[in-house]
Amino acid sequence: MSESEHIAELIRRHIEGLLTDSEREELELYLDLDREARRAFVREMKLHASLSIYLRSVGARKAAKPAATSSHAIVPHRKRRLATAPRALPLPRPAAPRQPRRLSWWPAAIAAALLVGIGFLVNAHFSALRPIPGAEAPVAQAPTPGRQPAAFVQRISGQVYVTSGLDQKPAVPAQELYAGDKIMTVSADAAATIVLGATAQLELRAGSSLTVGDSAVPDSATAWLRNNHAFIQSGTVLADVTRAAGTQTILTTPHAEVDVVGTRFALEVATESTRVDMQSGRVQLRNTATDESLPLDEGHYALLSSYRTVVVAKPSFERPPMRPERVREGLLALYTFQEGKGFTVRDVSGRGAPLNLHVTDWKAVRWLPEGGLAVERPATIASPTSAGKIIDACRRNRAVTVELWITPRYVPKKCMMRHVLTFKNKPHTASLTLGMRHCQHNPQCTYEAARQMAKAKTLKARDFPFGQITHVVYTQDAGGAQRLYVNGCVRAQQSNEGLDFANWSYGTPLTLANEVDGTSPWLGDYHLVAVYDRALKYQEVKQNYEAGVVKHDAVARR
Repeated sequence: MSESEHIAELIRRHIEGLLTDSEREELELYLDLDREARRAFVREMKLHASLSIYLRSVGARKAAKPAATSSHAIVPHRKRRLATAPRALPLPRPAAPRQPRRLSWWPAAIAAALLVGIGFLVNAHFSALRPIPGAEAPVAQAPTPGRQPAAFVQRISGQVYVTSGLDQKPAVPAQELYAGDKIMTVSADAAATIVLGATAQLELRAGSSLTVGDSAVPDSATAWLRNNHAFIQSGTVLADVTRAAGTQTILTTPHAEVDVVGTRFALEVATESTRVDMQSGRVQLRNTATDESLPLDEGHYALLSSYRTVVVAKPSFERPPMRPERVREGLLALYTFQEGKGFTVRDVSGRGAPLNLHVTDWKAVRWLPEGGLAVERPATIASPTSAGKIIDACRRNRAVTVELWITPRYVPKKCMMRHVLTFKNKPHTASLTLGMRHCQHNPQCTYEAARQMAKAKTLKARDFPFGQITHVVYTQDAGGAQRLYVNGCVRAQQSNEGLDFANWSYGTPLTLANEVDGTSPWLGDYHLVAVYDRALKYQEVKQNYEAGVVKHDAVARR
């Protein structure tokens, strides 16, 4: 059964009231993450509601309709009677007044309530603005004569949209933004810079959403000040605020409120937390969940979440105050393992049809609370269909990059290569396999990259610590040169013995944590898996290593 058929079956069981608790959680996960699943759900629920209204109205008409008499009706045979003297015909009875037909109103009421509920569900999924705890997000209003704009768009790149009320249009440079207008950077290469008031310049990275607030906000020191206010729903925003007398800039997120006087800093809003990185100046932070306030000085960073108090760290020279962005050019598939529940690992690359992965045995794995998937017993995580978009692109460019963030957790007794990632449709026919070899006699990890050719030399990177999060990258360019990187450094390389992409089968799936026949299991934690249709350069591999793995409340990097 395909994934679409499985979703249709879950929707059918939901309509019939047959869903179990686990199936209900699974359907909710599909509705959260899959736009096509939401569309199918809304379509089926509307059809069910329409059929219910029609069938109930037909039943009501049949119940109210009197039994009809017809001259052609079949009557039972009666014995003929002899003719008798004619009798006076009885006078006709006066017709009884016709009772108006009583229509059943409750089916229509139930259907209307059902449609309203579906509308709220779809609105909740597609709404890009989460309300601020303890405060209301600003509501967009139509521009009126004499009304001053709160911000304007300075420059844009990629797909950027502005929503004003119910109207959504592509953003244009110099566009004015009023209180309640929302700007979103949609595509992977999107970016936008807006000027808030006259003193704050905000740069939105890809995947960010910001709503412009009212220009007048109450202040604790004075009755009213002319303030710049914006609500950041998600993504990364770089703020450059100039000190000016009589003005104040307040930026809020679902977890924090940042009162800015004059500074340069970065805001990164995730699902569970907000991170503030200071570059210069000083801001006043308030955790909206705990109502705790404290200053944040230059060179420091803070993490704020809805379930814990503000965490402030001293300056760290081990990492820059701001993480570099991951390389997006040529990205074919990306798995961040942030689902937290369910049996599907979703492809969030945004390129082509998602190549989702399914876990064969959910008793063998466990979702990590900070993000990631722990494989604790032998299991297989594989795409149910062919990895066609990866095979097509790599055959066309004759190049590939496979990137892993993993943590090995189990030391087997037998020394053999354990498959961390592989492209193969049957045993011993691997197009590409990234694996790891270690055992009780040699607990140090050896990472290997093997190709489909029997005599091809295997790339090996030896002697890496066990039980630590590790960044492993394999690249091959169009000339056949191969490199194996571990933690941002080249550990093995060779030329002219690379993959023969012409031999890749279109039926080859992408498989994690095992051989396709289950004979080479790997146990450990998956944090990120990415596949590119080109060979990343050394600087790009280093950039992805420095970017680390984004968890719910931290950045993990060895």
